[in-house]
Amino acid sequence: MPLTLYFHPLSSYCHKALIGLYENGVAFDKRMINLGDVADRAELAVHWPLCKFPMLHDDVRDRDVPEATIIIEYIDCLFPRRATTDPGRPRRGARRAAMGSHLRQLRARADAGARRRSHGGREGRHGA
Repeated sequence: MPLTLYFHPLSSYCHKALIGLYENGVAFDKRMINLGDVADRAELAVHWPLCKFPMLHDDVRDRDVPEATIIIEYIDCLFPRRATTDPGRPRRGARRAAMGSHLRQLRARADAGARRRSHGGREGRHGA
């Protein structure tokens, strides 16, 4: 399958993405991830370093699409002839741009946290 959804069945955000995929009749593989399993976590981190759910990987376009709302908008753009999951929302509106900005900020914070952890923690923050 060209689309793979990385998810966990107890996540309501994953349910939102699943509903969007099923309503559009999109063929996709489901990959349940257990974040407590090192191998599963590493597999998800390859596609989305923040290791959050849900995350859709598109093999054909070699794209990783995180966050339920962005996944739904991505599906709406890929399959425009199918029923839109939210007819009141513009196809490529300001919401998508705002979410892209939000995701860039999250990635920057995650990178900064990784650098901080690799240098021994939060030295100097509390005046030790």
